Amino acid sequence: MNSGKWVEDMNKLEYEMNEVAKRAAEKAIKEAKIVDAKKFIGYAKNYGTNLENTIQETMDMYDEVLNRNEITKLVNEIYQQN
Repeated sequence: MNSGKWVEDMNKLEYEMNEVAKRAAEKAIKEAKIVDAKKFIGYAKNYGTNLENTIQETMDMYDEVLNRNEITKLVNEIYQQN
């Protein structure tokens, strides 16, 4: 048995598993931020904040996770709801 090859294979496996875990964590964080952003947008709508101000305020709070297009889409979806 080639123990050097085995160690190399295990290192590759560990790296791949860490990458999968990292992507899963990033996805979970983004999903949680989307939920938070939707709540914020709903509050802004209920308080009569106009659409453009809500987009800007949401950008200020969530731009590290969501881009402007994603935020604009969320705001428009929520503002179109009854």
